Amino acid sequence: MREPFDAIVIGGGPAGAMAALLLAGRGRRIALIERGERNRDKTCGHCLSPRIAPLLERAGLLDRVRAIATGRTGRVRIHTPGRKAATFKLNGGGTEAGWLVDRRLFDQSLIDAAAERGVCVFQPAPARVVQRGADGAVVIAGRGDDERRLRTRLVIGADGLQSMTARVFGLDVGAQRGRKYGFSFNLDCSASAPVSGVIDMFTGAGGYLGVVPGPGGALHGAGLVGTRSRGARDPIGFTREMAVANPTLARLLGAGAEMYEELNIIGSGPMPLRRRRIAGEGVALVGDAAGYHEPFTGEGMAWAIESAFLLDQAFAETGGAWSTAAAARYEQLWRHSIGRRMLACRAVAFALERPALLRLGLRAGAAGADIPRRYFMRQAVTA
Repeated sequence: MREPFDAIVIGGGPAGAMAALLLAGRGRRIALIERGERNRDKTCGHCLSPRIAPLLERAGLLDRVRAIATGRTGRVRIHTPGRKAATFKLNGGGTEAGWLVDRRLFDQSLIDAAAERGVCVFQPAPARVVQRGADGAVVIAGRGDDERRLRTRLVIGADGLQSMTARVFGLDVGAQRGRKYGFSFNLDCSASAPVSGVIDMFTGAGGYLGVVPGPGGALHGAGLVGTRSRGARDPIGFTREMAVANPTLARLLGAGAEMYEELNIIGSGPMPLRRRRIAGEGVALVGDAAGYHEPFTGEGMAWAIESAFLLDQAFAETGGAWSTAAAARYEQLWRHSIGRRMLACRAVAFALERPALLRLGLRAGAAGADIPRRYFMRQAVTA
């Protein structure tokens, strides 16, 4: 068992990789444990909000992200059955458009950047917290002959909605979980490719589905369904039903039944997730593990990256070491920033699941209230 790490990050998504990179930049000894193989896929809409650009630039990663982006996001079109699509700009107020980023490339690029900054990366390697106390924790990385026993003063849980870290450290108590599930897929476009720079959102009873251009001329789709919807049990069937109700979606997907046989669905959930606590003695949660709302707004990756910066800020403001004060400050920063944005997302998600209400809101916008447009421009929503 090696000398203690200042922190061990469990999970190599945007939140975990960024947290590891930032803390290593402060001269801390950091380990990152990611269970997935290199370039593993993940349920996501592949849209990155432009409002995160200043943070990427601060971390020295903006050019790196631009280099792997597969496209930009400038507008969103909302389709409701039987109605003309409503289009809104995403780059209002002088903010540049967002990016389309393949999670297989994006996440791995951030992990590699963390390794270049001195982070000790274990990948692929499952993680287990086998001991914790006032003097720190013991984490097992890997299994069998490759198993490593590591000590640390702080465990950072970046391990998603079903966070093992939260359970082990008692942060799962009182958590509120929704009854919705997300799914995503890639599909070769033999029919009509999505319009570059446009996110097409299709709404219907029981959920919604977003479609954007994918890597290599493919189409990428990401949807959300509730447990009361058939889609929770059969996302392919849900996609088929959405295509029947929305001719534009049918045209994008291709009309043949064989198309649905090509959908390789990956999913995640349940969501939303709200926790009473996200930090404590020897532990902090970032990214989805800390809390998550619904993916329509495209804020998921932005929240993840921002949570890593807020954790780093809490370290800096409380003496550069993890403490009760650092945990309290991180909670305060997270709830004031990310927590507030999640409340705004709830209102949009509520309308998207109710086509009649959404149509009413869109008509109000067309009449001059412009509530959807102002929301999209302010939040830089990217689906």
